[in-house]
Amino acid sequence: MAENRTLLSQSEIDALVSFLQQGGKDESTSIGDVLDQSSIDKLVDIIRFNNNNGILLNNDTTAAILSAGNVDITAPDGSTVDRSVCELDYRITDSGMAEIYCRNTKDGSSYKISPDSLKQRKYVAEGSTWGRAVSPRHFNKIANLFRINYSQDTYNSVVKRFAEVLYGNADAEVARIYFPVEG
Repeated sequence: MAENRTLLSQSEIDALVSFLQQGGKDESTSIGDVLDQSSIDKLVDIIRFNNNNGILLNNDTTAAILSAGNVDITAPDGSTVDRSVCELDYRITDSGMAEIYCRNTKDGSSYKISPDSLKQRKYVAEGSTWGRAVSPRHFNKIANLFRINYSQDTYNSVVKRFAEVLYGNADAEVARIYFPVEG
């Protein structure tokens, strides 16, 4: 089962949405009455896979939740990067792939941040790639993990690129689930 991360069918999604919209108003109805066991197993597997890969559903992106503040970025020479003079930077490569960097605003040096940093809760320069875009939520998680600020312009670039890749239009309205949790 762990290898099969098949999405739910439309009828399963409709049944789940209907159940969730009831908000537990009908206490005689349980999730087992709405979805069969294989559908429930799919949901559990999807959630486990996401949680194991740093995509924590319905989890806050605050620094406290990520145990941030103690996560250092190490320069190639082995020294620790002074994050107080750094800014999170978002770039799109010539091949159209998204990359995130910690950029020193004083000397211009940059340190690439891999998505594996979220999973391992430490600085990882090389590893998996972000793909064609990074969700605003994950961009904010990286900022919180390393306690690095970013500019409004950079954040706007993240949102626009994400909308362009996901919806085909940089000005499309992005669903709230892709944004950092408030609070």
